[in-house]
Amino acid sequence: MVSCVGRRVFPRGVVVAELSARETHQTALRMHLIQVLLNYRTMQGGGYVFALWPWLRRQPHRGSQVPAVGSYINSHPVFASFAIGAMRKRLEQGDLAHDAEDFAQWRESLAGPLGVTGDALIWDRWKPLLFAAGALVLLISPSVSAWAIVAMASLLLYNVPLYFLRVWGVRQGYRLGSGVLEILRDPRFASARRVMTFAGIWLAGALTMLGLWVTAQGSLGRGAQFLAAYVVMWLGLRFRLSASTAVLFAVVAALMIPGIR
Repeated sequence: MVSCVGRRVFPRGVVVAELSARETHQTALRMHLIQVLLNYRTMQGGGYVFALWPWLRRQPHRGSQVPAVGSYINSHPVFASFAIGAMRKRLEQGDLAHDAEDFAQWRESLAGPLGVTGDALIWDRWKPLLFAAGALVLLISPSVSAWAIVAMASLLLYNVPLYFLRVWGVRQGYRLGSGVLEILRDPRFASARRVMTFAGIWLAGALTMLGLWVTAQGSLGRGAQFLAAYVVMWLGLRFRLSASTAVLFAVVAALMIPGIR
């Protein structure tokens, strides 16, 4: 039996069950602790059980469902929301009882694609982008009030969008069930990756230029330093280093060139 309160009818007449808003947000909130129980044997498995526990504890067959949910899996902690939503859908449909081996193989197949996509969007782009923006503000205004504003803004800008991404992920995972990896074909992921890459390059360039301007103090060698930094940063991004790593190498390259008075 599907334990949800909403059902949506799509244009083609296909009825898709939905989780209630309360259950969706409850799961998304519990997902913030998905790595608290991280260990070498099951990795995030315990966190998956914790996220689904309010539903699992009410199930008559939880004795077999809990080990199936909590076995070894390791994915991006935010994009795991797609797997968790899909896992609950398949458990409700009785797929585990019908074919436990197929369920286990499907579950293992989720970790890689969701991990790679989450790493590319969040670890490699969103986090360095916020880091570069905060560093740029502090170079312009290195005051205590600016530090406080940057700290609070960074916490909000990083965590609030990711919370709503978790909510959306749980919903989409539950809607798609066994076909949850189809969501990774959504063009919005590719668009977000391109936009963040473009913004990261410009922010990294601005951060490098401003940093050299502040440290050079009018040196005539500033142009040569900036050119070296720009070339190194471009090469770093060309070979798919993260924005923060590319900026670090660029600054080191610039500092190796002595200033000319």
